[in-house]
Amino acid sequence: MAPADLLRAWPLLMIGGVDGCLTTPPPAASYEVVVEVQGDPGQPLAGAWLRWGEQDLGGTGPNGTLALRIRGTPGRRVAISVDCPEGFESPAEPLTFGLRIRTSDPSSRPRLQARCPPTLRDVVVAVRAEGGAGLPVRHLGEEVARTNRFGVAHVHLRLPPGQELELELDTRMDPDLSPTMPSATFEVGEQDAVFLFDQKLTRKARPKPPPGPRPKGPERI
Repeated sequence: MAPADLLRAWPLLMIGGVDGCLTTPPPAASYEVVVEVQGDPGQPLAGAWLRWGEQDLGGTGPNGTLALRIRGTPGRRVAISVDCPEGFESPAEPLTFGLRIRTSDPSSRPRLQARCPPTLRDVVVAVRAEGGAGLPVRHLGEEVARTNRFGVAHVHLRLPPGQELELELDTRMDPDLSPTMPSATFEVGEQDAVFLFDQKLTRKARPKPPPGPRPKGPERI
């Protein structure tokens, strides 16, 4: 390039340099956010651990919350992972939000919510076996309750959601009862549940004994 051409190009290079300085990212700032973790809806969960990348942020307290102060540039997307305590299922995806709102009022801080549903559900089955006093109630072959003299029992189990629960009334100790070994099946859902196993039992009619030989008396000659 000729010297004259260089002189004409110099002001353009300088403007380009000034424009580059004007497009530098804004400085980092502090942003506050509150993370709230629940087990079941309305049930705060303590001990859920929060992480931002490889950085540990701390755990939720008794009220299920943890207030965070995150430093970053405006508009940056942040992903916070939630590790639930033992007995609870951690979310598959992290909590994501953008650094946009800054406020000095704690009541107006952004709140992020996460769910950690229990891995086991409390299932209660009320057994009402009319006519079946003192019968074992079995689950997977094991006795889990026994009916009282009124034929009533209560079964409490902790089972994972989606599992089928089958209970059986063991009538083998009283073979005259009908039906024989009745059972009921229930589906464990995403919430704790109470079910009713209502079974009426009757006694089989015993056949009458065959008539015996007629008594012999004096015979007429």
